[in-house]
Amino acid sequence: MKLNRKKLFTVLALFVLLSAVFGGCSKSVIDQPPDEPPYINRDDSSTTAITSSILGIEFLGGDVVVRVCVRSQENIPVQNLNKANFTVQEMYYKTDGSVDTNNIFYNDFTMDVLNSGVQNYNSIALVRSMSSSVTSYDANIIAYLKRFINWKQPSDSIAIIGFHSYDTLLTDFTKSIALLEAGADFPTYNGRSATFRAINRAISELQGQGGNKGIVVLGDGLNNEDPTDRQAVIDAANTAGIPLYFLTFGDTPDTANIETLSLQTNGYYQYLLTSGVVWGIMDEIRGIENNIYELRFSRNTPSGSRGYVKISSQYQAAAGISLSTSIYYFEAP
Repeated sequence: MKLNRKKLFTVLALFVLLSAVFGGCSKSVIDQPPDEPPYINRDDSSTTAITSSILGIEFLGGDVVVRVCVRSQENIPVQNLNKANFTVQEMYYKTDGSVDTNNIFYNDFTMDVLNSGVQNYNSIALVRSMSSSVTSYDANIIAYLKRFINWKQPSDSIAIIGFHSYDTLLTDFTKSIALLEAGADFPTYNGRSATFRAINRAISELQGQGGNKGIVVLGDGLNNEDPTDRQAVIDAANTAGIPLYFLTFGDTPDTANIETLSLQTNGYYQYLLTSGVVWGIMDEIRGIENNIYELRFSRNTPSGSRGYVKISSQYQAAAGISLSTSIYYFEAP
């Protein structure tokens, strides 16, 4: 089972990543949801001893399913955790403004570890839109480019391709973070959008690379400057065995292009972005899934209510007990 492969979480949510502290103590979290959608989470991080992130939340009938990623301060997946390593809290705001909190202990939920794979190095093409339709999102796009760059493993190679009316190789495949960051900071140009042509360029550039391959497109999916047929792009990606992932930026995204290109090439797309999405994509391309823990418990939140799930993970590290807490805000369907 690939993480989030054919199915997207439909809950409007973003997670906050709260890093751990040693000695079994963690910083307090702000138990107030943001005032307006998309419910941006509060970050109370101060250390990097251990990090946990909620990759997604799904309401399935009377159950809530949460997927959690846990990593060490060296950004290595923490394996072999069990139910006793997690505590869960589900909170929602009632119509009278009061808070209803449900504490779920390890004997009240089930836990599955997604199928593990073989660790390998990645070759990833980051394809960023520089067209006029996403100009106002340029800072956000650059921020996510740099998350991929700074969270890569030392053996990973990344290239950056920019596009508007035509495509440009901003940085060729390299392991150098400095070179990649320089490419990420390349200025945005106005113009139309040739998304399909840029993806084809990425497929071509990846042909000479080794390891596990993937293409991540950061943009709105518009393709108004390229006669290339969408199905031809899908066929080229599938022939090369390269999945397409979309991180969506823009006011009027072409959802048909985004969803069809990603789902028909064995990738996936995200409209609401979190740091955990970056981890999930890189780990899926690499073939590592054994650090993804799926927790399932009985639903407490009624439909239409706003609230959050708070999950703490704790384990014995070389330096002592490491603890971190993640919060994921939602509006329940």
